[in-house]
Amino acid sequence: MDALAHSHNPFWQLAPHSEILRRCGAGLEWCFAPFKRCGDHYGEESCWNFDALKGHNLQGYPQWQMTAESYRQRRAADLAQGGKSNQAMLFYVANAVEEQLARARFEEALIQPLSNFGTWPYETEYRVFSTGGAFGRKFESDLSRIAAENEISGFAYDSGGGMGTRKYRGSLGWEAGPQAWDEEGPYVLEGVAIARNMEFMHRLPMLGGRYKGACMINPGGEHPVPYLMVFRADRGMVEWPSINAYKPETVALLARYRLLMGQKPISMHASLRADKFGSIINWQSYSAEQITRLYQSLWRHEIVACLHFGILSYAERLWGVPEMFPIQRMLLDLGARGRRATPAVKLKPNDALVARYGSGLQTALAFGNASQALADAEAAVLGRHLDDQTTLLFTEYGGGGFRALVEKDATRFRLHLEPQNWLVLDTVAKIAAPGRIRYAASEERSFHDGRLVIENMGDITISGEITPRIPSGYRIEEARVSDKIIVLSENGSPSFKLTLPPRQKLEVKYRSQIVRASDEDIRRFPFVRDGQPGCVIALPAEADDNTRLAASWVQGYFTFWHRFGQELLREINIPIVESAQAPKAIPQVELRIGAPVSIGLQDGNLIFVAPDSWTLKDLVWKHLAILDAAYPYHGKFHADMKLWLDRDKFDYDKDTVEMLQSAGLLGANKMLSLEFQRSPKTALLHE
Repeated sequence: MDALAHSHNPFWQLAPHSEILRRCGAGLEWCFAPFKRCGDHYGEESCWNFDALKGHNLQGYPQWQMTAESYRQRRAADLAQGGKSNQAMLFYVANAVEEQLARARFEEALIQPLSNFGTWPYETEYRVFSTGGAFGRKFESDLSRIAAENEISGFAYDSGGGMGTRKYRGSLGWEAGPQAWDEEGPYVLEGVAIARNMEFMHRLPMLGGRYKGACMINPGGEHPVPYLMVFRADRGMVEWPSINAYKPETVALLARYRLLMGQKPISMHASLRADKFGSIINWQSYSAEQITRLYQSLWRHEIVACLHFGILSYAERLWGVPEMFPIQRMLLDLGARGRRATPAVKLKPNDALVARYGSGLQTALAFGNASQALADAEAAVLGRHLDDQTTLLFTEYGGGGFRALVEKDATRFRLHLEPQNWLVLDTVAKIAAPGRIRYAASEERSFHDGRLVIENMGDITISGEITPRIPSGYRIEEARVSDKIIVLSENGSPSFKLTLPPRQKLEVKYRSQIVRASDEDIRRFPFVRDGQPGCVIALPAEADDNTRLAASWVQGYFTFWHRFGQELLREINIPIVESAQAPKAIPQVELRIGAPVSIGLQDGNLIFVAPDSWTLKDLVWKHLAILDAAYPYHGKFHADMKLWLDRDKFDYDKDTVEMLQSAGLLGANKMLSLEFQRSPKTALLHE
């Protein structure tokens, strides 16, 4: 479950540093139209040379200055950048064909009346029925060759605005079926062909046969998308001007899209950017403080909308906004649990947005206030609709603490949300037959260990079987009530009988089975000393490409941080050596193939262990996050791709840049604080 890296050209062609992408949870990218001619996805010699009908300036497109073979080679090299930054690359496809090519070879596939697609500004291309016949055969042949020759994980199926709802009445429909009829006669939905395309994509081997192909859909702003397509898609994308959670028309579109997508993740497209304000408002009439508040309000509202609809932001949106980094990690976690229907939460009055993620012990509830007024309500969470005849106990996500009353199978509390703010409740335990209880719960967690506390705040003893939520990869180390140790079952089950008298606390400690050293000890490891490498990265002599890539990520972490976080003019590169040549007197970061999967300190060395290089690579990528607290970096507040990538290739909105300069938001490491005005007790005990 990862956010998009950018969802447009810059990543796969310019490849920002892997550390940029790791810090914001990016793990997926789609390459926009990596071909010369719409309908010729592979880039065949027979389709390569033609005259653009619109006659636009083609200088900025390398395809027009290269042969088909040389462009395919360049494209393969560009797409291979994804693996170096741990990004799953999706190859862009569309059910459309450039007009001259369609007239010459695929006229039977044209959908009438002709509908322009709009992939490239220099083409006139039309939508086609993309399965069966000559075009269907070419489409499948192209995708097979693309999958075999490129490092990709699947395909991104674009819509050009709207998707799957057009009616095809040509001869190919008899092959595809099923037929439908209207007053004009029989037809087959365009979506039937796209669904067949997706089935074909899922059968294709990717990355040398290691995976089967994935498929993302980008339906644009027209709905409903036929469910036969949504059913076959692995994830979706939102490409609209906004994701407002208060405009009725936007809410209706997104709610329907989310309903169709079910628990599947939805990502935000890069067109949802804030780099055009200077061109659309008279910013000269606003003060620097007002401009700053405009941006703060935009980001806060976006968080509420993302929580409500289960949408993930993308990498560029985070930079220069420090609060967005932990929020993005929360969104990624919730998205991985899957957004679900929410029939079990009642609010009086109903002045807050509610969303549910996960089920059972993975349940989380997100409340959001999209308005400019205080949202103050009584909340009731009906436990029987969230878990099977048990009651879930919650705390605030991230361990902020939570108090509530459980009565008549409902968890009751006051919800007090400031404007454009939110509350996410996370399950810490489930308990059978609890009776009427008042409780307070909190949780603390690190990569190494954790601690959750449940306090009986009422006058009735809490008794029954309780199951604490222990995160994946952790194991209960100790459970106690006051000074009494609770005996746990020998089979490793986290469930146990509980008797918790009034005013007593249950304390459960757990520890990671992977991270064997404390977070603090790992952060104190001497990666760099006095501006010089303080260790070496040691690899086995037979290390393969995955292991060497993992080593480069460790090296790149400190190269990146000292270059951008510390703004040093020189680079610091920790040496990568074979273990046999590693100096014994210097601490080592050792990457080792073995068992069990673990990260620990031994004899002054930091050691990563995994049974194979693929697992080792994932282990290093994920657990570099342990270091982030000691080496923080949030980038600079951006206006566009030029500022994000620090490149001169792209044009940018000059009015917006001037506006940001006037507000003091532009420059070296300039950041935007969201300045949350959170009440001291967002969730209050219902009295």
